[in-house]
Amino acid sequence: FFSSRRRHTRYGTVTGVQTCALPISNVIVAGNSGDTDGGGLYIEGGTSTWWNVTAVGNEAPSGAGVAVIDGGTFYLYSSTISDSNVGEGVYAESASTFSATYSNLYGNDTADSTSSTTTGNITVDPGFTDWTDDGTDNDDLSLAARSALIDAGNPSSSYYDADGSRNDIGAYGGPGGGW
Repeated sequence: FFSSRRRHTRYGTVTGVQTCALPISNVIVAGNSGDTDGGGLYIEGGTSTWWNVTAVGNEAPSGAGVAVIDGGTFYLYSSTISDSNVGEGVYAESASTFSATYSNLYGNDTADSTSSTTTGNITVDPGFTDWTDDGTDNDDLSLAARSALIDAGNPSSSYYDADGSRNDIGAYGGPGGGW
């Protein structure tokens, strides 16, 4: 769970992914902020891959959820980036790469993303059990029974949820999401 509930100077919580690979799966990135770029994640020339991640309520003028610059690469699989109060869900400079597959980008301030290659994506309210953007850690970001993200992730059986059903989008989905 990456949540600082405070403003960072310049970049957000996970910063400086440079010339390396940073895979992240089955985590929540919530309530983080940066003064310039990447409230949740800042990628500068490196690569990050997110599998079944929930990013919600992050802030930064550029890339509130994720900022990808200087030829960086960001792959988003069966994940949701939503409700960024300031900035795009994902910002990728023209020299950078952003690809989303079976994911959800929704309700971000200026745009859900600036550019991407997409397959099987949706744009819906995530339907969290209890989400209030009040700056506290009292949220339940599991999916409510009515959520459109249930069984909407990657349909391949190798990505099924721990209960054997199709992959849910977000931190509680996929093989590692039985927590």
